[in-house]
Amino acid sequence: MKVAIASDLPMARKPLPVSDELLVRNTVVVDVDLGEGVTPLRVIGIVVRWNAIAAYLERLRAVLPELVVPDRTVVAGDFNLTVPGGRRSGELLEVLGASGLTVRTGDEHGALRGERRLRDHLAVSREIGVAGREFWPRCDPGYRDGAAEITDHAAAAVTLEI
Repeated sequence: MKVAIASDLPMARKPLPVSDELLVRNTVVVDVDLGEGVTPLRVIGIVVRWNAIAAYLERLRAVLPELVVPDRTVVAGDFNLTVPGGRRSGELLEVLGASGLTVRTGDEHGALRGERRLRDHLAVSREIGVAGREFWPRCDPGYRDGAAEITDHAAAAVTLEI
């Protein structure tokens, strides 16, 4: 498996409802315990290689409705797609939107200082609010005078209101 989810709160891994190898290798699902009497938060982690995006989105379209917990789902993924973007980006938005999820990391971000847009995204149930967002570019002025990349993708952190 290439996907990991970490939490300070207790969580339980949930099985995928299919045995499709592409989904199993690139997807992990957990329920995060938010306390007694509170519906757990469903977190779906995804990593998909650029050359498997079309096949992955096709399979995700079929299984995502079964994975989403209404009003309580977060999808965090390395989709290797900019949002908004081309045709595949549109497919991603369509697949997520059909399950009531909205991408909260699309568009341009000044903190990226003109670098390419994010390729890793966070989508949440429409009822989950966003209290804040922070972005880090691939190149940092403190590392080799900003001339070398620290990572292949810029990063984002999103503070959610649940």
